[in-house]
Amino acid sequence: MNILLLGSTGQLGHALQKSLKGLGHITALSRSDLDLNQANSEHIEALFLKHQPHWVINASAYTAVDLAETQKEAAYQVNAKVPELLAKASTQHKAALIHYSTDFVFDGQKMSPYVEEDACHPLSVYGQSKLQGELAIQEHCKKHLIFRTGWLMGAHGGNFLKTMLKLASTKSELKVIDDQFGAPTPATWLADVTHSAIEQSQALKAQQQPASPLWGLYHASGAGEISWHVYAKAVIEEALALGFSLNLNAEKVMPIPASDYPLPAKRPVYSVLNCEKLKHVFKIEQPNWRQSVVEVLRAIVTPT
Repeated sequence: MNILLLGSTGQLGHALQKSLKGLGHITALSRSDLDLNQANSEHIEALFLKHQPHWVINASAYTAVDLAETQKEAAYQVNAKVPELLAKASTQHKAALIHYSTDFVFDGQKMSPYVEEDACHPLSVYGQSKLQGELAIQEHCKKHLIFRTGWLMGAHGGNFLKTMLKLASTKSELKVIDDQFGAPTPATWLADVTHSAIEQSQALKAQQQPASPLWGLYHASGAGEISWHVYAKAVIEEALALGFSLNLNAEKVMPIPASDYPLPAKRPVYSVLNCEKLKHVFKIEQPNWRQSVVEVLRAIVTPT
């Protein structure tokens, strides 16, 4: 089985390379291997002809949320156009496509966990471009899995957890937003979700059963409902407990409203995802967010 992985150097791509080992032959492409900002149908077709994938995993994305407000064309190219090209090529070459989307497709007004069927109303260019990518895949590729997630964290790459550690090593006080809510999601878990989804699909194929009941859109995030402020305090508390050398403790992490920290892109106030569909179809449980923080911190101390 041939697996083509795009976005191999990001925090999710890094985790996927480890988790997918043993499933088949993995071709992992980074930005230097394929410039998605310039990718067109000819580039994608050449990839499929060269690597002949059975599975295509798109872990690439334009994730500079605030920069996207002024770089709209770049955001739509990577987050919408490339998924559309991959979807069309996957259908043509009889491959299955796995793609990752975001909680930013919602406006945050629901104030209870979002299900897959809830109406999307993204507030930012980033969210709009990711939604267009979802819609393009659903239109052009029947054999697809889209995993919406949020607040991704890992030992590799950039994320909120690592930013808090860096700031806490030099600052005497941190001010963190306390009126936006979500749930941290470990990249390693999302990679394992991907592994399990492929494995279950392949098992159905081996039994000569259709995998069609598995295809579709799923929410896949950590369990919990916390603010950025609670998240930051937990990071500092657990890091100190593990022996990290920091310049402050959790008491010095102060809550502020989002209005005190204006940013170019609007964020959803509430973006907790209901993952019951994932549990029902794939029998996958959400990870506890606090325990996941500890596991990421341990991985930073002892990288693998």
